[in-house]
Amino acid sequence: MAFSLLLAVPVRRVSRRWLLSVFALLAALTTQRDAVWKDGLTFWRDAVSKSPQNAAHRVNLGQTLGRLGQSQRAEQEICRAVRMNPKLARPYVHLAGICLERGEVEQAADHARKAVEHATPADPFTRAEAHAVLARIHEMKGRSDDALREFELALKADPEMANAHAGRGVALDRLGRPEEALAAYERAIALDPALVWPRGQLGAAYERMGRLAEALAEYKLALGLGRDEDARIHSAIGDILRRSGALEQAAAEYEMALLANPRYAPAHINLGNVHLSWQRPELAVQSYRRALEIDPKLLQAHFNLGIALLSLRRTAEAAATFEKCLEIAPDFAPAREQLMKLKPGRNDE
Repeated sequence: MAFSLLLAVPVRRVSRRWLLSVFALLAALTTQRDAVWKDGLTFWRDAVSKSPQNAAHRVNLGQTLGRLGQSQRAEQEICRAVRMNPKLARPYVHLAGICLERGEVEQAADHARKAVEHATPADPFTRAEAHAVLARIHEMKGRSDDALREFELALKADPEMANAHAGRGVALDRLGRPEEALAAYERAIALDPALVWPRGQLGAAYERMGRLAEALAEYKLALGLGRDEDARIHSAIGDILRRSGALEQAAAEYEMALLANPRYAPAHINLGNVHLSWQRPELAVQSYRRALEIDPKLLQAHFNLGIALLSLRRTAEAAATFEKCLEIAPDFAPAREQLMKLKPGRNDE
């Protein structure tokens, strides 16, 4: 069996995790005053009790509550701050983050624009954050050109905002400008070596350039972001190892991906590919079918399942699988070619 026919599933290289934890990201971008006070919540509650009409204190209390996962109470305090001082920019940034977490994208954009409107020259940091939120909203809508513009406005306000450099890299990646994206990721990590999420993007950029040792190093540093992201990263590591012939190590990485997220279909597919390389078609069939249980429209899984079934001489099942490929993608030539071999008299529509 010609295993070169198999279709590998690349990891989704441009991660959206940074879009999914906006409130946490905003907290990470703020000043480090909470590191000085071991109990920020107690500190800001005390400050508010002593100066209940101080809007800035209420913003900081709301921010601290948000960090602790108390988003409803956080929103209440921040809204009080807006009522006290509607021209204070910072509350609008936090409200934008809260709205994004709830999926209220247009409301988030409105709040971010108000933050830009009210940000003073003395507070470039808030202006930068607001532009960064607008950039993320554009990315969510697939508007990478607009996202890039907003990230660049954020960096004009605060040239050392590491997350904005990394977000700019994502936009550049999606616009097909990989060299500039690479430089943006490297700049982000140089500014904040503890920033983890861009390392996966940097690893992917290195991989595309053939700098595989550097890619592996960055991928390994990117682990620990959470189950979904770890699944993607382990799969990316497995892809590099599999292509280099280190099949046992690759299989171990795919297994790690599935430990992180058993429903990560690309890892099931690529683990199946490893099993076929090891002449274990029965196990390959199991892996491909698990992928199809997760997503029945995965073209790669259907095609590779057909190849595995052929190696088991289950030609009728293989033919049905290739037919399924053509239902999903009528112009998919590899499946059509396999069917022509199985059914030489087939009328090629």
